[in-house]
Amino acid sequence: MMIKETRRDLSEPKTLKVSLPTRLHLALHQVKILTGQTISDTVADAIQRHLQELREEPGEPGPSA
Repeated sequence: MMIKETRRDLSEPKTLKVSLPTRLHLALHQVKILTGQTISDTVADAIQRHLQELREEPGEPGPSA
């Protein structure tokens, strides 16, 4: 029997369910209204920025420096 290898498209969106405090959810909704960006896109952008910051070397100036 041969196992078929499936290649995954890493740009394909995956669904993730999270629980947030009401205050944070309201803040995300406010961003949605002010920017027209979806809550999902806002969260994805924030996670991407956070992960990038984690990858930076300690002591190196970040984007705000």
